Amino acid sequence: MTVNPFTKSREESAVMQFADIYGYRALKQQFVHLTKSGQMPHAVLLEIQEGYPGLHLAWAWAQYIQCQSPTDEDSCGECASCKKVAASAHPDVIFVYPVIKAAQDETPTERYFDEWRMLLERSPYITDQDWLEVLEAGNSQPVIYVNEINSLLSRLSVTTTEGGWRTIIIYQPERMNDAAANKLLKSLEEPPAETLFILVSAHSDRLLDTILSRVQRFELPPMTEAEMREALTALHPELATDALEAMIPLVDGNLSDALRLLDSSASQDKLQEMAQQWYDATLRADILRLKLLSEEVDKTGREGAVAFLKLLMQLVGRQWHRALSGEARVGELRVNNKAMGACYRLLEEAMREIRGNVLTKMVLFDTFLRMLLALRN
Repeated sequence: MTVNPFTKSREESAVMQFADIYGYRALKQQFVHLTKSGQMPHAVLLEIQEGYPGLHLAWAWAQYIQCQSPTDEDSCGECASCKKVAASAHPDVIFVYPVIKAAQDETPTERYFDEWRMLLERSPYITDQDWLEVLEAGNSQPVIYVNEINSLLSRLSVTTTEGGWRTIIIYQPERMNDAAANKLLKSLEEPPAETLFILVSAHSDRLLDTILSRVQRFELPPMTEAEMREALTALHPELATDALEAMIPLVDGNLSDALRLLDSSASQDKLQEMAQQWYDATLRADILRLKLLSEEVDKTGREGAVAFLKLLMQLVGRQWHRALSGEARVGELRVNNKAMGACYRLLEEAMREIRGNVLTKMVLFDTFLRMLLALRN
């Protein structure tokens, strides 16, 4: 039975199995096959979207590799090795992650180990922003420093502590500085025996091409509607069926977005009401109302804002479909294929920027104005 990762106590959280993560059955089976078949790669890249459980899938895979009594589906979760991995205490499972203000430290991550454990125990469905908040980074940008990679390579130069494979999980590898990236590249070119590097990134396009060429890439897909339904029913049994079914199309298979939306102040009715306000304000070219609306949507949080934009995309998409048969006008608004296409692309761009931590209120107001221009020209 799948464990609810949002309700486990600290003591219960000392398990990290594939079963702790909803969905991704085919990918989990692929990791099991690679491990059991003896065809392990030396470096893989898990390409994720913000909120996808790539880090915890890597962690669960590391536990499976170390498990003394693995099944055909998962680690046992009971042996000494499993317990060490789950407690981040196994000497042959090493985490590398970006930190702040530690360029001179010999091993920068050691200063932030408690914060790292806090992030891991929070939930499998974390975002890059979650790590920034745990770090209390403020305006500082986390970095994987070259000293960290030097320390890692020094550890890899000696025999594994408990024999067998060693797993290196690198979270947000795109945050390596140039010196660190080049150091890691050398190790990927001549990998140590029985060592698996797992890079987990929501921004793989920022990695060096030479690094990308030396990893086996796995792209995590969106969860299916059936997987979303199963997860949300288990995690929020109080959620009414109609509310659940209305939410699923808004989050595009991203369980993290769904969970955060449920925790935000943005109810389905509220989102619908704000969408109607946007329509009315756009129809009247009411710039002040659009500005106030951007502030109101901003108060629902990043996930609420993204869900609102997805709702607008549904509305625009329906109008776009109607416009394919010709041009129509609603008041002064031009409803044609070109205008609807422009609005759809503006909404997609806005969602990317909000997920990339650009100031939500500013993005929303700018998008509303640009959509208004597209519809009136």
